[in-house]
Amino acid sequence: MPGHILLITGPASAGKTTVADAWARAGGDKCAHLSLDSFRLLIKSGYHDPRLGWNDEAQRQLNIARSNVASVAARFTESGISCVIDDAVFPNWEPVGLDRWKRALGPIDIDLVAIIPQWSVICDRNTARDEADRIP
Repeated sequence: MPGHILLITGPASAGKTTVADAWARAGGDKCAHLSLDSFRLLIKSGYHDPRLGWNDEAQRQLNIARSNVASVAARFTESGISCVIDDAVFPNWEPVGLDRWKRALGPIDIDLVAIIPQWSVICDRNTARDEADRIP
């Protein structure tokens, strides 16, 4: 039986990666956690940090990361292993919207969970991050 995809989204510092990891570990069945940021950060030289501004290169690197995550997720789900993916999906910004995930994953069904914590929680979580990982 094929696995399924759970896509967890929310603003920066909402806890997407933390929740996705916990969800994948808590499942009674086989489940993998794929963090889009982890795939983006595989670029060691020439990485474009989108926090410093969005441009064609940031979009290109995001597209590559999304495509790679989708390929890995497809292999897992074909093997009966479900996947939890975490990514910041913007509903009103097509280049980083849900439709891009739907196209990348093709026929694989996606369940979407949005984490929307209080502003104070986001600020506290961001402050607790390593300086290099903080949102300016």
